[in-house]
Amino acid sequence: MDLRIQKTYEALFDPEKIRKVFREPLPAGPDADGETAVSHMAKALKHTLSDIESGTGQPKLRTIDTSLPYGTEKRHPGHRRR
Repeated sequence: MDLRIQKTYEALFDPEKIRKVFREPLPAGPDADGETAVSHMAKALKHTLSDIESGTGQPKLRTIDTSLPYGTEKRHPGHRRR
């Protein structure tokens, strides 16, 4: 798979990780550790976007599970859909 495609997937999921840091400690908001984590995640996202623009870097994920049929999700055994 093209490196830019893999890096694009990484870039799509990074904002979700940042949103989770802001959402977990509601209503007070993130503490100092959370703010530091957000800063690191934002830097990682910028780096990923830079890799996409330049066509360089190494993907974090080496393989993609293609065994699942389209429209299914791989879930933890104890997970129940809400």
